[in-house]
Amino acid sequence: MTSIIEDLKSRINAAYLDNESLADEAAVVAADVTEVLSEAAAIGLELNQAKFELYVLDNPEALAEIYHLLPGIQTLEPSELHLLGAPLTVEALPAGDLPTDYRS
Repeated sequence: MTSIIEDLKSRINAAYLDNESLADEAAVVAADVTEVLSEAAAIGLELNQAKFELYVLDNPEALAEIYHLLPGIQTLEPSELHLLGAPLTVEALPAGDLPTDYRS
C-alpha cells in the first residue's frame, strides 16, 4: 500500500496505519480516490466505504464525482473535523480550550 500512497497527487496526503487523509481540489482528490480504489482492488483489498469522511471547504457542487465513487461517504461539519484525534478547526476544539475571543 505504501507505493499507492506515494503516487497520489493531493497536496495533503497523510497516512497512518489504516487511515488516509487527502486534501486538495475536488478533482484531484477524486482522481486519488479512484487510484486507491483501483489499486486496492488489484491486490484484493476491500475498503470500508462507510468509514470514509468528507469535509467541504468550498464549492460542494464540484464533489459529484467523489459522491459517485463513494456513495456511503459521510460529510463532516466543522465541529467534527479531526485528523488522528487532533481538532483541525476552532469549532472542533473542546469548549474549555477555545481561545478567549471565540467564547460566547
